[in-house]
This record gives sequence, C-alpha cells and structure tokens, in this order.
Amino acid sequence: MMLKTQVKVGNISNLSDARYCAGMGVDMLGFTVIPGQEGYVSEALYQDLRGWISGPAAVAELYGMTPDVNLQQIIESYQPDLVEVFAEDLHLLENLPRLDIIVNVRQAKDIDILRSGQKPIRYVIVDHEQTDLITKLRPDFDVLLAVDPEREVSPLLEQLDISGIALRGTAEERPGYKDYDSIARVLEELED
Repeated sequence: MMLKTQVKVGNISNLSDARYCAGMGVDMLGFTVIPGQEGYVSEALYQDLRGWISGPAAVAELYGMTPDVNLQQIIESYQPDLVEVFAEDLHLLENLPRLDIIVNVRQAKDIDILRSGQKPIRYVIVDHEQTDLITKLRPDFDVLLAVDPEREVSPLLEQLDISGIALRGTAEERPGYKDYDSIARVLEELED
C-alpha cells in the first residue's frame, strides 16, 4: 500500500499497532526506549515486535533521557534506524555513532539549536499548532507535521511545505483488542 506522503507513527507499544501501521505503508515506527517513560518498550518486546513486521524504519524515541542514561547500550541493544529527541536534548547524542536523527521542535529558539549542531538531522517534527515554525525550518530541514488525528490532513499537505506527518499510537485495551479509528481515518485519507 502506498501513502501520499511520509508517515511516522510514534509511541508504538503493541503488535496490533505495529502490524497495522506496517500494513498501511507507514514509513517509520517509533518506540519509547527510555525506562520509566509512558509507553516504554523493553528490548525483548521491541525485538519481538520487529520480528513480526517488515518495511518501516525503526525509531528509538529518546524522550525523558537524562545524562546518566546509557545511550550507547540502548543503541546497541535496540539497533534502531533513527533516533528521536527534543531539540534541547540533542547535545546528549554527542558520543553516539552516526545515526540519522529526528528532532522534535517545540519553540522558535529550538531552531538555533538545530543550526548549531553537528549531527545529521533527517527530520524535524513540528506540532500542528506551531505551523509558523515551518517557514523558519525550510528548506534546510525536512519537516514532519505532528497532526491532530481528528482533523483532515489533505489540506495541510497542500497548504504547508512539509515532507510528511507524524502520528502517535495508543495502548491496547487488552491483547488483540484495539481501536484504530483516529489513526485509520488519517491513513485511509492518505492512501494513494
């Protein structure tokens, strides 16, 4: 299945979300890999999930990390294709191997952090309520717009200079029982 634009779905914590998104042609799946964070996916669960899917790139979401977190060990254990951080945490990646990075920008001053960094930034995520930041980021960075899944997405793709969208998965109510209404609506709208 092909989608009209690049799509990253983050906060994947169960096989239902992972398989559904992969089947719909999502480009990137994000997994929370910092212990203690909401939606945390252990290394064992992550490896199990990766064994069931093929296609999407795996993104290690490093939100909530602190300087005492052993990022080298996390990267070696999870072996992601990309890592994702808030702009203010970009400096914590200094000693990591060369991996593509997704940076979540929350305010205008974060853009200065991006421009001063030495790391290879693949995408920048901007919230749908801060579209004014997009013009400050383009054409230097590929922008993923974090969208409200209740809102129509196609007009945003036409109006804004973005490379794709970012969505968030939700927890399963119980194994095998999942409500896909919000993600399904957006992904079906994006079917090419």
